Amino acid sequence: MNKLERVDEVMNKMEAVLIENNKDKPKDFVYLFSKEFTSADISLTVLLVRLDQLGLSHRYWNATSLRPLIDKYYCQVKQRDSFKQSIPQYGSGVDRSLWYFVSGLSVLVLLSAVYFFRRRK
Repeated sequence: MNKLERVDEVMNKMEAVLIENNKDKPKDFVYLFSKEFTSADISLTVLLVRLDQLGLSHRYWNATSLRPLIDKYYCQVKQRDSFKQSIPQYGSGVDRSLWYFVSGLSVLVLLSAVYFFRRRK
């Protein structure tokens, strides 16, 4: 079993825990084990944030069909003041990668232009 399959397995277990703990509470959504945010929630949040930053969130959860309670959980966690203060908001890994690519390409074009004009002289 590769690492991504292991993450799938963990996500399936977490979705099952959320389903079990929230089945009788449609309005009062709880975290993993209670209404309080625990160390287990911190651990899951770290995993979700990292997957989101790497641009892999779409592979593991979404609001409509693929693990919808994990999506709801992550949206709820992101509204916490402690989350907003501790996690930098600079986009997903895909957004950053595109920005790095465009920046690198711009520098390459600029250096090529400088080289070209120096050779012409």
